[in-house]
Amino acid sequence: MTDRYAHVRPWLRLATALAITVAIAAQCQRLSSDGAFKPVNVFSFFTIQSNLLTIFVLLGLEFRPDTMVFRAARAIRPGVVLYMAMTGVVYAVLLAPASADVGLTAKWVDTIVHEIAPVVIVADWFLARPERKPVLADIRRWILFPVAWLIYTMIRGSIADWYPYPFLDPRPGKHNAGSWGVVIVMIAVVTVGVLAFSWLLAKLTRPRRATD
Repeated sequence: MTDRYAHVRPWLRLATALAITVAIAAQCQRLSSDGAFKPVNVFSFFTIQSNLLTIFVLLGLEFRPDTMVFRAARAIRPGVVLYMAMTGVVYAVLLAPASADVGLTAKWVDTIVHEIAPVVIVADWFLARPERKPVLADIRRWILFPVAWLIYTMIRGSIADWYPYPFLDPRPGKHNAGSWGVVIVMIAVVTVGVLAFSWLLAKLTRPRRATD
């Protein structure tokens, strides 16, 4: 960890966690005032879940190393870095260009949870480096959460007739995938992206030296 970053790290992590918290709370309040707040739907977004995990990681890493909170944050950190990176990429490539309604209609909320938070946690990973380099077994663990989320999303979507993201929605619609064939293709594309970024993250990560 660079000396310069060590001084600003706690404040950056705290500010980012606070910004995410405020953004999610504000969006929930906005939906509630419009009579459109459905907690299960809101918290079914991969974006929301990943940002909540980001809050835990950023704050948890500032606990003492001998605490359970710190150990838990350190354990899930690489996976959360992956999830947030993919959140940012998927938003930029699949959602933002189409101006799709992903349920987070306030522009500043989108900016925080889809752009600022991913950049901060990925940069934090490379500036405050982990103790060891990720291996193949780590990648297999990282993808368990996205796989579980996808299974839950598709099963619930078919039951509740609601999907969190247009590219996963097989129903006809302006921005929707429109068919199961397109949904399957989109899932395959995103899966390749997740695996590629997992490999890249592991490849580029340099473990922290004892003298750092």
